[in-house]
Amino acid sequence: VSRKLGNLGLLYREAVLAALELGETTNVEGTALVVVPPEYLVAMKLAAGEPDDERDARRLLAFVDIDVDFLRELLMRHEKLTTLIGKLEFLLRVVGHPAALPYRD
Repeated sequence: VSRKLGNLGLLYREAVLAALELGETTNVEGTALVVVPPEYLVAMKLAAGEPDDERDARRLLAFVDIDVDFLRELLMRHEKLTTLIGKLEFLLRVVGHPAALPYRD
């Protein structure tokens, strides 16, 4: 994940702590890895701002059960990420997510 918005260490730390707390794991070649909750992954992908990351975020929003209210709150809680709320809402509308807010001029 690139860092176009600068140091996002607090977001990464919170994501890892949430992953450890929830304890969800996946097995990769015989090694159990802790899985970051998808809301954090979407936030990190939006923060990266690269086309591939936006595509990944769009796919997560379309195909993974995301707590959109928590994701919005997560973005608002991290000062550097508040500018991404508009991008999130746009992507939610693009994928036809039921939690998408309507477009406003």
